[in-house]
Amino acid sequence: MELLESLVIPVSKGHLELLRILLVLAHVLFMGYTAVLYGSTMLSVYYNRIAKKTGDTSFYMLAKEIIDTVTSAPTIWFGLGIAPLIGSILLYTQLLAGMKSPVLALLIISLVFYCAGIAVVYIYKGSVNLSSVLSKLGPLDSGVSELKSNNANNNNTLAMWSFILLTFSALFFFAGVNIASNQEAWGTGILTYIFTGGSLLKMLFFVIFSVIIAAVTFLYMTFVWEGGRKLDSDTLAEFAKNKLSRLAILFTIILPLTLAFNLLTTPKFAVNPMTFIFAAVGGILVVLCGAMLYGMVKENKVERSSNAFWMLVFALIFFVVKEQYAFNISSYDNLLVLASKHEEMEAGKKGHGAAEVKVNPEEIFTTKCSACHKFDVKQPTAPSYNEVAKKYVGKEAEMVAFILNPKPVNTAEYPSGMPNQGLKPAEAKAMAAWILEKTAGK
Repeated sequence: MELLESLVIPVSKGHLELLRILLVLAHVLFMGYTAVLYGSTMLSVYYNRIAKKTGDTSFYMLAKEIIDTVTSAPTIWFGLGIAPLIGSILLYTQLLAGMKSPVLALLIISLVFYCAGIAVVYIYKGSVNLSSVLSKLGPLDSGVSELKSNNANNNNTLAMWSFILLTFSALFFFAGVNIASNQEAWGTGILTYIFTGGSLLKMLFFVIFSVIIAAVTFLYMTFVWEGGRKLDSDTLAEFAKNKLSRLAILFTIILPLTLAFNLLTTPKFAVNPMTFIFAAVGGILVVLCGAMLYGMVKENKVERSSNAFWMLVFALIFFVVKEQYAFNISSYDNLLVLASKHEEMEAGKKGHGAAEVKVNPEEIFTTKCSACHKFDVKQPTAPSYNEVAKKYVGKEAEMVAFILNPKPVNTAEYPSGMPNQGLKPAEAKAMAAWILEKTAGK
């Protein structure tokens, strides 16, 4: 963690806004690809087990085609998986600088599981393809039969391990994303971060969404993308279309319910109307995707899988923006502190000292604060500075953040809270230092 923190540099408020946009982009890429990979692995494991239990080779061939589709591009796992996750770690490092956050530790653990999971997925793919070759040899000597049996067992073992590793990766990732927006829970322990209602509901939402997008991606890539691709037989193509489309339709009905529960677990201080709007638009797109899939099955028009696929992509974008909006609200104070540090650094580079900035806290107090605040007397509109300063002894940065972005604290006595005075970071810092100095020991 210390190595990552050493990479942090003070940046301007404009650059911090850019970093927040980049974090949204990183999450869209990572969650989009990982949802397809995770869902495809889950479906492949599921159909592989059915094939072993029933002896129906159609399920086995479907399991093979699903995992082949998601791993068809040799380096996509790095560009859309590992690189965005590493980028998220670095971006959180910058955006949460100066805060003792557990987010980085959770995301690094997620990265370790993720790398291991991807490695096992590709080994599993090779094992499945070997089984496909062996199945075409027909009845030969006992050595070949034994090789077929051993490889079939390897398939199941590898499939389960790839699913388990990716599940742990997703658990730690969503624990990190959830706790980033809930600073009140920091310091409660790693198991608490993972097994809170918010983290588990995000994981459940991701599992359901993964099944939908994996199924739709397979249909789109197999039957529409660049004219489609030919499966081993028309029977298998029809079998795959029916199984996956019906499964995706079922899960599009369930997903909005988990989305609603997800919203209920979001901390109140990290929620505003835009959070609900983003969630609602994403949920509507998922429902429309289900309707599109139903029309595809009813009218036998596989071309509609293209529309369903892009609806899910845009739904994912809205879901990610919704989560990041909550994070932005909860971390806004820290962003103001970071921007203030950048201003101080720039002033130092240009040779402007504190005297040259010419911030006069007494003048600010007279013109902006004295109408409501007194140092030793509680007013009907505001508490005394002597009382307020007790909370901020040794916490000047928190006081600066409050001055820049005031929020209602004692709503019983002061329902509207303190209005934002529009001070610059340097002015807020000077005011905080002046108030703490004037109230010291009182």
